[in-house]
Amino acid sequence: MSLPDQARVLEEVTIKYKNLDGTIETQMIHVNQSVDWHLPLFISQSGAPIRTNEAQNAGNSKAEMVDFKFIFLHVREKVVEIRTKDRLIRHFLMVSPHRVVLDFEREASFLSYEKRLSTLPFTQVRLGNHEGYYRAVLTLDGRYRYAIEPTQEGLRISIR
Repeated sequence: MSLPDQARVLEEVTIKYKNLDGTIETQMIHVNQSVDWHLPLFISQSGAPIRTNEAQNAGNSKAEMVDFKFIFLHVREKVVEIRTKDRLIRHFLMVSPHRVVLDFEREASFLSYEKRLSTLPFTQVRLGNHEGYYRAVLTLDGRYRYAIEPTQEGLRISIR
């Protein structure tokens, strides 16, 4: 079974089964654990965890970098470290697809830049030039919340 992209905590599992005499019963199991919606859920009688190639690869940690004149992004797992001297003017979340938008103050002139990412949940980063600021857009593979915290060299964006 696959979960939708907004699933974060598996609260309970309900199993409905038929007895030998034909009666139907239900059993509820309280779980209350974090869940990664990227990975499928399995029901198994073997007692051993089932790992698909997709599930095995999803746990691999990788990092990607985008170095663009005055902004450097280091993307890994659910975190983007941004190094820049430019002031963050505003940030917000957009949908369809879900993406985090960050506007930084700077008079600059450059062509728009786009890079595909393979470090989930991030799928793409785009940089665009606007009057008085530039925009960085981090496209996500599903629905998430995000948090921004300042660092010595810029800021850190965490996806939850």
